[in-house]
Amino acid sequence: MPSPDSAGAGQPADAVPNDVAIELTPSCESMELFLIGNLDEARQQFPADDRRLLEPMQRLADWYAGQRRIADAEPLYEELLRLRTLAYGAEDPRLFTTLKQLAALAIASGNWARAEAWLTAACVTQSHVEPPPGEVLGTLWNHLAEVCFEQAKYREATAHGERALALLREDAELPFTHPLVLRTLNNLGALHAARGEYHMAERLFRQNLRLSTPSVGKKDPALVRPLSNLAEVLRMQGRFTESEKYTREALNLCTRAFGLCHPLVAQALCNLALLKIEARRLPSAEKHYRQALAIHRQIHPHGHPHLARTLRGIAELHLANRNLREADTALREALALDVKLLGPGHPQIAVTLRLLGQMYQAAGQFEHARQMWTRTLKLQQSKRVAADPQIATTLNLLAGLAAAQGDFERAHHWHLQALAIQEQSLGMQHLEVARTLLGLAEVELSRHEAAAAEVALKRALQIRESRLGSEHADVVEIRQRLQRAFGGTQPPTPVNTTETLAIDELYGWHALPDADPRMAAPDVVAAEVTLLAEAAVSLENSLFQPVASKSKRRQKKQRKKPSSKVAS
Repeated sequence: MPSPDSAGAGQPADAVPNDVAIELTPSCESMELFLIGNLDEARQQFPADDRRLLEPMQRLADWYAGQRRIADAEPLYEELLRLRTLAYGAEDPRLFTTLKQLAALAIASGNWARAEAWLTAACVTQSHVEPPPGEVLGTLWNHLAEVCFEQAKYREATAHGERALALLREDAELPFTHPLVLRTLNNLGALHAARGEYHMAERLFRQNLRLSTPSVGKKDPALVRPLSNLAEVLRMQGRFTESEKYTREALNLCTRAFGLCHPLVAQALCNLALLKIEARRLPSAEKHYRQALAIHRQIHPHGHPHLARTLRGIAELHLANRNLREADTALREALALDVKLLGPGHPQIAVTLRLLGQMYQAAGQFEHARQMWTRTLKLQQSKRVAADPQIATTLNLLAGLAAAQGDFERAHHWHLQALAIQEQSLGMQHLEVARTLLGLAEVELSRHEAAAAEVALKRALQIRESRLGSEHADVVEIRQRLQRAFGGTQPPTPVNTTETLAIDELYGWHALPDADPRMAAPDVVAAEVTLLAEAAVSLENSLFQPVASKSKRRQKKQRKKPSSKVAS
């Protein structure tokens, strides 16, 4: 995301009388008081809407922005916008800078809706400049596409990205290999991938890589992003061998350029680990995650969002292996980092809460899982747009849990809600739509609605076949399931809810059997996270509730050997 532009760069200064002109003092400790004093002095001398307030107000706002004090800078910039509009009119070019500064502050605070509003206003303002520079407008539309992407407004984001690319290509001074053109191609590829249009995304990412290579060289770390993006879209298509080739190439570039201890190296290792999980090569995935975690702990000893993200990846891996104690440990640390670094109401917390629900489900603690996903849903609905695919994922988790407990009507309702969100935000042919249709088919069979189940399965088959090809393992499995359920003379029976229907185990959309009595539930002792109570989701003084106790035989064994470690 863009950082705040330098205020007033290249713009004429507003007229300020000499008696209120600011001479910056080198003392950092007294800078804020000095700037506030200048603004207060100007306010005392001039009316509230006088243009001579603009200069001292601009300097104080810029200082706050430089200190990342968003709450202090934002109201000053809004007042600057109002005063400048009154003083010079709505088409004054200096308004453009203020609007960009407000957008940058909104982006820094994660307020995507406000950022979108400010960027849209900046585009309108800049379009009045004759002639409007293609590079400037292209940059703005690019940022607008990125902000819409963060809100899961993929159709709008794609339109903005295509407009940015058209403006940039119209600018004769910008070659196709210009970084801004490459960034726009990258954004469009990411948008097509988010909408499930993998072949289009792959074409754009390959074009980006082809254009980038001659300008920087085959060994330049600038190729890491196009290589990683191409690898990611290949992974989404299940083409693991090709994906691993490009992922390892990106990792080698990072290692040669930056050494073994660098954030980009850690990110490449996480990408490789995720690929191994998808390919069901879990031991290799754990090794790569551990390497990435060691790098993040060394670089960020006091914590960082990237560290929390890596911990969540490790937790997902342990969930796939049913190592619930290790998953619990990783998730508790990730949650503590989320709250400390991002604040109690940040949408990223919902990801950790959702994984905690999956851990409870795997332990057979269905009520705790339901409570956790209900809290996840409330947090998501308070922070995201109504048609966000993340909300659909949580609804599908709740639906799978309801089906496991025999509440098929509620499961049916939640699956239909999730399907409507995904079709609106992702389109009718997205692989996530196919996943939801598979869960819906299970529920329809359990409700003895064979016709509806067959329609859902056939539609899921059509989507996956069009996206993955007729020979893909997931496509073959759905075809076999259709044949078993509807191809013979026997009446259709409900699909076994303990099977996955080719759904990734990490999503947990399939129902799980009751907890294995031989497997001890994780010790999830109450962890006080009182800050979360201030957010949209209330955790009632503690995040975790006690779960099932250990078996008597295990308790007896622990009493004999109090110092031994408990296996998961």
